[in-house]
Amino acid sequence: MVPQLITGALAALLLAGPAIAQTPAAPPASAAPALAASVTVTGPDGRSAVVTAADLRDMRRYSVTVAWGGGHTYAGAAVSDLLAEVGAPSEVRLHGPPLDQVVIVKGRDGFIAVLAIAETAMSFKGQPVILADTEDGQPLNDKEGPYRLVIGGELKPPRSVWGVVSVELRPIK
Repeated sequence: MVPQLITGALAALLLAGPAIAQTPAAPPASAAPALAASVTVTGPDGRSAVVTAADLRDMRRYSVTVAWGGGHTYAGAAVSDLLAEVGAPSEVRLHGPPLDQVVIVKGRDGFIAVLAIAETAMSFKGQPVILADTEDGQPLNDKEGPYRLVIGGELKPPRSVWGVVSVELRPIK
């Protein structure tokens, strides 16, 4: 369940699309274990973790329903949980100087989305930001997957990153 730590890896990851509903969800039986791709998550002190499909399936799952694109429900792990694995501050520790950080999510095509770290905390927004691996109970297609950033509560998908390869937490000062 806990990603293996590696050092010196450069990363940026996750985020995309609006979400109007969030509820913990069990991983669907149809989630394809064949997804071998991984995502590199880098924390504020440079610690990194390589997160695999198996790691994501073992993490606490959330679902986010979006209105855009005809309406879909995505499921996956919370970006805040991924960042916590590499030492990022979360929830109760997320105040003061730790708020001076941004989360950079990068897709395999080079597309990047940037979020304030507070946007990833459910205590700030009430809805999760997830690294989705399923859409409507099925594995993401080759174009969007194997991982897509989905931002709960957004009304449009411009920050949706398809084919996420990295998530990085970086200070802005």
